[in-house]
Order: sequence, then structure tokens, then C-alpha cells
Amino acid sequence: MPAVEHQREAELIAALRARVSDLTPPKRMPFDDACLARYLRARNMQVGPAADALHATVAWRAQFGADDMRAPKFMHHLEVETATLKSIVAPFQDRKGRPVVVIDPSRENSTSKDGNIALAIYNMERAIATAPNPQSVEASSVLFIFNCKGLSPRAGPSLSTTLAEARILQAHYPERLGQALVLDAPGFIGDFWNVLRRAVDPNSREKVQFLSTKTAEGRAKLDSIIDTSLLTPWHGGTAASEPYPDSRVYLHPEVDPLAYDPTSTSSQADPQRSKLESTDGAVGAGGGFTSASSPTRRDPRDPCDLRQSGSQTAPTALTYPLQARRRTRALNTQARPQGRPRNPASTNLTAAPESACPAASRIGAKRTAPHQMCYGVLPRACRAVGATTMAQVRGTASRGGV
Repeated sequence: MPAVEHQREAELIAALRARVSDLTPPKRMPFDDACLARYLRARNMQVGPAADALHATVAWRAQFGADDMRAPKFMHHLEVETATLKSIVAPFQDRKGRPVVVIDPSRENSTSKDGNIALAIYNMERAIATAPNPQSVEASSVLFIFNCKGLSPRAGPSLSTTLAEARILQAHYPERLGQALVLDAPGFIGDFWNVLRRAVDPNSREKVQFLSTKTAEGRAKLDSIIDTSLLTPWHGGTAASEPYPDSRVYLHPEVDPLAYDPTSTSSQADPQRSKLESTDGAVGAGGGFTSASSPTRRDPRDPCDLRQSGSQTAPTALTYPLQARRRTRALNTQARPQGRPRNPASTNLTAAPESACPAASRIGAKRTAPHQMCYGVLPRACRAVGATTMAQVRGTASRGGV
């Protein structure tokens, strides 16, 4: 940005900060220069409209509960919506250092509008929390990858749900869209985009790009934006496995930055930090990292920082895939058959192992691809109430317990 424009923006940021001095910043949304600059840019550098938008966002966050996305009312939805890993925040960044959100509409497993909106807000908050440089407007924006492989007109979220998500993200997360890549889109997606684009800001439309991973040009373009060795072949890359084996690992507190309180740096507010760090400048009783054994402390915002007890070297961005596989195997206590992730819309159903859901195995319940948790009415009822017989499952469903 030229020096004159930078100075002008700084003056407008100061004016906007004075206009919103009566507001209390939300827990996960500090009113720093980057935050105020995003609202100014989204309102054509006009202080009045930017202040009104900021007031509206603060009120919405308090009403929706966006600062506590791990609350029970949201986890109830997230456990269902993430069962197929249809939308995740990747544990790596793109080549510009931006957080990455990977979305697979063909893995849609729910018709709940509230559930899908909760997942969209959760992933946005999680992506923001993992931004390595939150003080930069550009570096704290998000790269979205929409993988349309295997998508049919009947699969994917409804248009009304998608429009509702777009309106919320546009109103309360301005300038957070760094770029949106639509991979291998079938023909009907063009019609869908023609309807959706009317609800999208003109500046955001320019950030949407359609690519085909079936062509060398498309793969080269994708690799110029993000290292394709981090993506699976299903997403146009060469990685051997997906970053998260199932939703239990994805939602686990140790890999979720939203499990930590950003307003506190004490060990009492962060039980994982309390175990991994000590105050004497050496490896503590729990074997955790401290300033003497590692040049950097464990960052609760960084899901890549999964330092193991007793280790003597901290994992880096290059060693993270190996560290992640070791950690996720430890977290995933139930043995699952190995296999290449497949599209749940086209894969054959296979029987769920009895150890994963004893009641489901007795009543012949099915599960989808090996990398997914079983979902549906009967398995969900089994998990919810621990039913062991068909009569218990039916009784629970008739009482509205599912």
C-alpha cells in the first residue's frame, strides 16, 4: 500500500476507534488496527457505516454466542455435522501463510440449517484463531477450497442454507475471504453460482476462481496457491492421507484452538499448557516444553503445535504431518480399517465393526467409508443413550431422543 494511502487509512482507523469507544470488544475479536481496517475496507473507507457494521457484529456475536463455539448447544450440532469431515480447517497454511478451509459438499450428511450454520461459524472462528499473523489483514484472511468431485444436484447443502451462511459471513466477517477455489465443478454449479453471486459483495466475487485438477494447467495453478503435497488426490494433491482421520480427532481439545481462552495466558486457564510447560525454565515434571528446551513455547492458537511429552525437539511445519499422524493415532483409540477415503455418495456400505457401535452391529446398522464415523438415526441413537437392543433404540426414537 502506498505511503499516502497507508497514512489515510491510519487516520480513518483512529476515527473509527473513537466512534466505537463505547463498545466492549468481544473475547475473540479485539479491536486492533487489522480489525478496524477490515470494516473500513468493506464499507468503502466510510467511518459511519463501518461503525454501524461493527456495532451490529458485536450484538450478533453476543446473541449467537460466536465467542464460545465449544458450548454444549453448538457441540450437539458439530458432532453430527463433522461426522463426514465435510468441512474442516486444515492444519496447514497456503503459500501466503493464510489459514485453509477445505469443504467437500458431496459429503453432506445433514439437512439441518442451524447445524450447517453452526459448522460454518465454528470453522471460520477456528481458522481465524490459527492465523499465524493476525495483525495483517491479508495474512489473516482465509483460503477456501470447495472440492466438487462426486457432487450431484441432490447432494450438498440447500440453496437457502448456503445463502444464509453467505450473508452472515459477509456481514460479520468482512474481508476475511482471501480466495475461494472451486475444484472440478460440474455444470449445474454454474447455475448455482449465478444465483449465489447476487448475494455476494462485488469485491468478493473477484476472489472466486474455478479450477480443474484434471488438467496440467489447473494443477499448476492450484500448486501455485497451496502446496499440493499437503492435499490428498481427492482434493487434487499427492498426500497419502487426510489430516484428520475422523471427527473425534478434529474436535479434540488438544487440536482445537477454540478450546483455549484467548484473554488469559495463565496455566490455570489452559490445562494443556499447564501440563506441557513449567516455570523453572526447564523440562517440567510432566515432560513438557519450556523456554530452556525449545526456542518457542507451545502456542495454543496453533493446531500444528502438538508437542509430545518427553520429546526434545519441537515439531516444525515440515515435520508436522508425521507428528500429526502419531498424535491422531494416539487419540483415535478405536481401531478402524485402513483405506483410501472415498466419496460417501458413491461408496458401497460396509458393516460397522462391533467395537465401534455394539448396538448398531446387533441390529445390522451400516457405516460409510472407513475414514468416516457412522451416522444416521440408529447409530446416533446408540451413541446418545447407549442402547443395546432394537427395542431401546426404537423407544428412544419414538420419544424424540435422537
